Amino acid sequence: MKISQAFITQIMILMTIRNGKKRPSEIATDVNITLQGVIYHLKILRSNGYIDDDNNITLNGFNYLYNGLSDMENFFKSNLMEMDSIMTWEAIAACDLNKNDKVHLYMDYGYLYATKDEMDGATGIVSVPSEKGKCTGVTSINGIISLDLGHVDIAQIKNVEECTDYNIISRQLKDIINNKKYHFTGVLGEYAFTLLKYSGIKPDFEYASIESGYDAARRGFNTIIISSKRMVHFYMDRIKEMQKQYPEININVFTVD
Repeated sequence: MKISQAFITQIMILMTIRNGKKRPSEIATDVNITLQGVIYHLKILRSNGYIDDDNNITLNGFNYLYNGLSDMENFFKSNLMEMDSIMTWEAIAACDLNKNDKVHLYMDYGYLYATKDEMDGATGIVSVPSEKGKCTGVTSINGIISLDLGHVDIAQIKNVEECTDYNIISRQLKDIINNKKYHFTGVLGEYAFTLLKYSGIKPDFEYASIESGYDAARRGFNTIIISSKRMVHFYMDRIKEMQKQYPEININVFTVD
């Protein structure tokens, strides 16, 4: 699939118009092309019936934009797959490996391993020879690496000024953590940290817990993050950002009363 620069520019212009900016000068700033370039592409879009005389997107324009974004997505995905096939992946050698050995890839406790044993899933070619237990490099990845994704739970507790009894809250948290058997526990903020410390639980993630929880979920682990309602509100933009980055990972925010 080939995508021309003109096509990309017109899709970007339609996206800018869709986001509420219709003046050529605004579009030029957003798309980062000259004003003359914007006027040129607007004429083409208008002649094709994708925008009207007031630079509003028409129904045909919406269809063109949607199909165009889909084509661009397929284009980038296919090229990413091609890049994945030639790039070198890090993997732990499950046995002694020589250069150009064909290996099978699998995940074990969150880490990628390479073995010469036959198994279902992805395969690759060794580019960096390695002894068993050391790190190797694998290229020409083919197939899908089997992995069940984990999830991230965020347990909201009342704010510190609403705290009535450390014993009650800490007991509730211990019950939640023990009953669901999370792989990892994280905290956001001083109040959550002191509550877990009071409960005799040492958090696995004390800093960048949201990012760490998502990274653990990508590797197949379930994480619970303890936080006050105030801190959840403070980090909500970051949570939403991670949701957009990893839409395949489920996140559940619930309140501990």
